[in-house]
Amino acid sequence: MHLFDPSFLLKISSIVREVHIRAEILEFLYMSGFDCTKLIVSMYTNKMDKLSTHEVYSRWMPTRRCIDYLAQELPKLGKKLWFKTKIKAIVFDDNFDYMINEHRIRADGEYFSIIHTSREDEQ
Repeated sequence: MHLFDPSFLLKISSIVREVHIRAEILEFLYMSGFDCTKLIVSMYTNKMDKLSTHEVYSRWMPTRRCIDYLAQELPKLGKKLWFKTKIKAIVFDDNFDYMINEHRIRADGEYFSIIHTSREDEQ
């Protein structure tokens, strides 16, 4: 098991509450044909309740379809979660900011986030 193995990420998410992941890992999984959005949702079903991606040299960023799926599924999990990732501005026609189950879902052309209202002050 290694860092680029989805089962490793699932194992980590069952042990810790907060994960910061390099987007290059998601890029590798995506290029290998793995569905990163379902992995992210699965990680949140474990102990983890905070995930952010850190982009260094990655070309991977979530598509609009990925964003829509996460926005629909994550607030349904019944957790006060925190999620933030970098996005490509060309994916969005416009910015958005709305609430589902006390989670603010926001895209501003640079970042996409789903953050429970009780955690909005966290970085």
